Amino acid sequence: GPPANGRPSDGAVGEGSCFVEYLEAKGDALLHRLQIAACSIAHDAEVFAVVTLPDKPATPYPGEAEMIKRSQALCLARFEPFVGIEYATSGLRIGVLRPTVTTWATGDRSVVCSVHDEQLAPLVGSVRSTGR
Repeated sequence: GPPANGRPSDGAVGEGSCFVEYLEAKGDALLHRLQIAACSIAHDAEVFAVVTLPDKPATPYPGEAEMIKRSQALCLARFEPFVGIEYATSGLRIGVLRPTVTTWATGDRSVVCSVHDEQLAPLVGSVRSTGR
């Protein structure tokens, strides 16, 4: 599936970071991991925005559907200014790392917006201002 989508951020990737996603075996489970990569070499995605939600620490988790809606809206609003083309006509798609009910309880309020090729082909170079 798409890289960096639906899971919480581990804080390793920041705005302008490019990364490769891989699976790591841990016991019987496979964990998704992100590895920072130079944007000049083949990579899966590029982070174009990191947004901190304004919710206070005591605010209850808004629910999965609401978190998805809020996170996607934040990322969509930042896509065109970064890439230089409207999302609907772009060949790129958005991936969203966002708080889950578990990480929310520990204070996680980070939404990480990344962009990847719609065909999941590797990207080489930044997509900033490419109009791609």
